Amino acid sequence: MTRHSDINTALLDEAADWALRIEEDPALRVSEGFERWLHRSPDHIAAFTSVSGLWDDTAPHRIPRLNRWALALRVALEDHLPARAPRRPRAGGTAPAPSGLSTGRLSIPIPAIRAVALTACVVVCVAAALLLAGPGGVDRAGYGTAIGEIRQVALRDATVMHLDSATRVQTAFSDRARRVDLAGGRVFVDVTRMADRPFTVHVGDTGFTALGTAYSVHRDTARIRLEVYEGRVRIVRPGRDPVTITAGDGAHVARPNTDPDTNQNTDTGPNTDPNTHTATGLEIFALGGPAAPDGPAWTRNRAVFSATPLRDAVREINRYTTRKVIVADTALADHRISGVFTLTDTDAFIRTAALITGAAVRETDTAVHLSAAVAPPAGIRD
Repeated sequence: MTRHSDINTALLDEAADWALRIEEDPALRVSEGFERWLHRSPDHIAAFTSVSGLWDDTAPHRIPRLNRWALALRVALEDHLPARAPRRPRAGGTAPAPSGLSTGRLSIPIPAIRAVALTACVVVCVAAALLLAGPGGVDRAGYGTAIGEIRQVALRDATVMHLDSATRVQTAFSDRARRVDLAGGRVFVDVTRMADRPFTVHVGDTGFTALGTAYSVHRDTARIRLEVYEGRVRIVRPGRDPVTITAGDGAHVARPNTDPDTNQNTDTGPNTDPNTHTATGLEIFALGGPAAPDGPAWTRNRAVFSATPLRDAVREINRYTTRKVIVADTALADHRISGVFTLTDTDAFIRTAALITGAAVRETDTAVHLSAAVAPPAGIRD
C-alpha cells in the first residue's frame, strides 16, 4: 500500500483540491481538466485514490469550509500513527519501554506526537484564517505602488501581475473564480490557465476575463484601456453583449457616467489609431505591430515612442514623476518624436525631447516647462 509520505506533498494538496471540488460539483469528475490532471502520471492517480479513500471516511463528520484542513490533518495522522495497535506482552513477559506515550492499547512515539501537534497547529491557524477571510472562503489581498514605482507580484495561483506607477488593486480568489479589482493605475497580468476558475480584472462594473491570456488594463479618467498580448480577453459590460479581443489588438471602453461620443482621450499612448470598428462606448484598435511576447514595455521600465506626438509622450512620462513636464503650446505638443526612453529618468527624456524638437526648457521646483524656442530678431543672429 502506498503511504501518503511516499507521495509529493504538493500533489496530495492538488488531489485534495480536486476531491473537494468534485464533492461540490460532481460533473467535474468527467471534466477534461480533471481527466488531464489525473492521467498526468501514476503518482497523480495514487494521490487522488489515497485522498479519496480518506475523504469517503470523513463523510459523517465534515464541517463546511474546513474540509481541506480536516483532510490535511487526517493525512498527517495516517503518516505518523501506527496502522495497527501492538499487542501487550503476556503476563510475566518483558517488553522494552516505549520511547513515547502509552494509551494502554497504543504506543505513540514522541516524534510522531510532535509532528501531529505541529500539523494540528498549522491546520487550526489556517482554518481560522479561512474563517476570517469572508463568505465562501475567499482569499483577499491588496497591492499598491507609489508614483515612479513599478512592481511585480506573484499571485497565489502563480499568475504574475505587474503594477504600474501609482496603481491600487484588490484581489479576491476562491475555488470558483479569481478577481482583481483595479481601483487606479495600470496592471499587466500573465494569467495561469484554469478553465474552471475564470480570471477577471474589474474596473467598476466592467470585466475583462482572460481566455488563456496575457493582457494589460489601465483605468483612466474617462475610459479604460485594454491591450491584449497573448490569447484573448472577453469584455463584459452591463446591458451589452460580450466582446472578445484577440492578441495584437486593444480596446478603449468608456467609463460609466461619461458620454462615449464626446469623452476626451486622456490615454492615447503610442500606436493607438483605431482601424477596426467602433460601437457605442467601445473602440477597438490594433496595437501597431506584433504583440511583444514579454508584455508591454513599461513592465521593463521602458517607453517606446514611434512618431508619437510630444503631448502623448509627456503624458506617459508624467506618470512616473511628481515634477511634471508641461508643454506650453499646441504646435510643440503636436511635434512627433521617436525613441526608447527609461520611464523613471525624466531628465534624460527632457534633454532628448528638447534636442529633437528644438524646445526651450524652463525648470521650477515643481515642474519643467517646454516651449517653442523664440528666434532672435533679424540683424542680431550669429
